[in-house]
Amino acid sequence: MPYQHTLHNSQWAESLIHLMYHLGVRHFCVAPGSRNAAFSLALFRLSRELDGLNLHTHFDERGLGFLALGLARVQQQPVCIVTTSGTAVANLHPAVVEAFETLVPLFILSADRPDRLLECGANQAIRQKHMFGANARLSVNLSCPADSQALHQQISGFLQQYAQLSLPGPIQLNCQFDEPLYEQVPPLPLDWLRLNPVTCATPAQSIDETLLDIIRSSRSTLILLGQLTPLQHRQLLPWISRLRCPVIADIASQFRGCDEVHLLHYGDLLLAHPAFVAQLQPDLVIQFGGRIVSKRVGQFLEQYLRAPEAQYLLLSEYDQPLDPTRRARQQTISFERVAEWLPSPSVHPNLQLLIRQHQQLAEALPDLVDGSWHEAAVARLLMCHMPAGSAIMAGNSLSIRMLDSYGRFAERDIHVYSSRGASGIDGLVATAAALTSAYQHSYLLVGDTALLHDLNSLALLAKMPAAITIVVLNNNGGGIFDLLPASQQTAYEQMFLMPHGLAFQHAAAQFELDYELVADLPGLQKLLTVSGNPKRSRLIECRIHEGTTRLKGFIEQIRQLPAISACL
Repeated sequence: MPYQHTLHNSQWAESLIHLMYHLGVRHFCVAPGSRNAAFSLALFRLSRELDGLNLHTHFDERGLGFLALGLARVQQQPVCIVTTSGTAVANLHPAVVEAFETLVPLFILSADRPDRLLECGANQAIRQKHMFGANARLSVNLSCPADSQALHQQISGFLQQYAQLSLPGPIQLNCQFDEPLYEQVPPLPLDWLRLNPVTCATPAQSIDETLLDIIRSSRSTLILLGQLTPLQHRQLLPWISRLRCPVIADIASQFRGCDEVHLLHYGDLLLAHPAFVAQLQPDLVIQFGGRIVSKRVGQFLEQYLRAPEAQYLLLSEYDQPLDPTRRARQQTISFERVAEWLPSPSVHPNLQLLIRQHQQLAEALPDLVDGSWHEAAVARLLMCHMPAGSAIMAGNSLSIRMLDSYGRFAERDIHVYSSRGASGIDGLVATAAALTSAYQHSYLLVGDTALLHDLNSLALLAKMPAAITIVVLNNNGGGIFDLLPASQQTAYEQMFLMPHGLAFQHAAAQFELDYELVADLPGLQKLLTVSGNPKRSRLIECRIHEGTTRLKGFIEQIRQLPAISACL
């Protein structure tokens, strides 16, 4: 038991920061406020003392939460968010939901008022204990400790619960601070806490032998690749490369730059063609990861699983539900061991035919898609001009669907990030800003409504270590609804499309971004070919009128492409 020591706010806050550092946190995202002043002042001082401690600040807690989410993904380590009390904490909820769904480790140090100021009308005092409910892996309330022994007991209790977690995700530590909030006293001796190493959740280290028998006995396997991290891509690549069966890779799988011939980059479009579906005919589907963007892949799985003999294996690193069909045999497995543990399925009997059909579609797409100005052509052009070693944040709604359906990367080493846990348009700019912490060249493809939704986060870009290029698809509202049954409703424009008539030139100027407006493919190609100012982020606004009207006809044209049927 550590020695007895009367505790002050600054000492308590500094102890909790050391706790976060002990748990692997090197990036702290801080919003302004008085109730969290002890945290802010301690972090300001410790950023000069603790090796690798990085501070990020933002005036908007919602954007700050998504910046932390992006940093945790890019840096592949937990990130800590620090906020004041009240609705500042509530503004983190969208980012917490996304982190929970996608297993992103976030710590939230939410400053709170002491219990005596709650439920009495005191200013900025709300019910923020366990605020995130079922969307937090763990929520702990830390009351004002009278001395270091009381704090040690609270921290020890938290660490015991933390060690029992089986899945990573958001964790809230709600910390009560009483007045005086700005008092600073000498810190406690660093050896008083005496923390032991903590073992966090790790992927499963074994695989069911019956599943291996299923793989060995398959004669026509299909591989589906869902959302994967760059690390998981590197781990799976040796096994994927030696396969002789078709592989359909989601845009967020990190495999869209790979040149293995059995990787069918246009799987979403191919599944619209009856001749391709007729030749695919798997007797086993093996999926790695979840949250596949393509609805046609989902529809194909539903149709395939109607057969009583259908076999569907879903492999992931954590025991997390990822199967909307509820028909998969899900197995947790360390992706690092896949090449060692999994046998290669037999050669698919129609593999060469499927590859030729894919090649025919790839050859037809330029004439079909690239001749006019619309969202798909913008996505394809952007993918072709990203340099090796780049990263892109794929905005939700129409943006990620255009990337997924119509494009592949010209370079192998391109990393794709997305927010497909809740698939919201919240915080996409803030999440993309985090890419600059690890990549010299980074991009965001985003819709106009989503950009308006996160306009405050443009302020983050001036603070980041590198510039980012934002390409916004401005089709004057929710263009995605043009492709959905909503477009047939009498209330379509007012209640779904919601046209805004806004442009982004003045927003770019306000946040000191370079700005370009383009309305055709040659203009966009010129901008993407010429590098911008390496020290200033830029916003390229693609003004598109009736682009989705053209998109409607593409699928029907692909469905009737004679070249794909001619491969039979």
